[in-house]
Amino acid sequence: MPTLGDHTAVPVVEIEAAAGFGAPNAEYMDKSQMIYLPKGMLRGRADRLCIKVTGDSMSPTLYNNSRVVVRRLHESEWEHLRNREIYVVTNREGNTFIKRIENKLHQDGTLILLSDNADQRLYKPISLPEEEIFVIWAVELFLVRTLGEPSDPIGLANEMQTMKKQISDLSTTVGRLVQKVNKES
Repeated sequence: MPTLGDHTAVPVVEIEAAAGFGAPNAEYMDKSQMIYLPKGMLRGRADRLCIKVTGDSMSPTLYNNSRVVVRRLHESEWEHLRNREIYVVTNREGNTFIKRIENKLHQDGTLILLSDNADQRLYKPISLPEEEIFVIWAVELFLVRTLGEPSDPIGLANEMQTMKKQISDLSTTVGRLVQKVNKES
């Protein structure tokens, strides 16, 4: 990993880690763009990249178009993956996922890829056999423009409208109850 004074240079590449169903990526990586991070933020010399998160399966932890800094793991490290931690996994077909991991390599030779999104019907766990795994990256840093930025502003607006109507309905009901109590007194 190149260094510049008190900073470590991490290549910013156009690899997309899908927080949903896996993102296909090109074989060539342009490593000409760099992000410089203070040396104390990253330990040791390692193969690192800064990549983009796409999709909503990891929200509210990671939002669409946020970036993560990842460190490539050697195959000997795979058996030590920590359950419930977030990793980037690329399969042999070239699809890249960013998910929480349930490490079952010792039990049945698989990794279970889990989403943080509450809609578990849409974002079901994915079982990935070890022989289908090409590379695994540990997520070291989350880089976001703003905290809590929704990836779906239209969905958020619809939710706000629904909540406003519910509050209005509740206010009407409370008003009626108050009138009823006042009449009975």
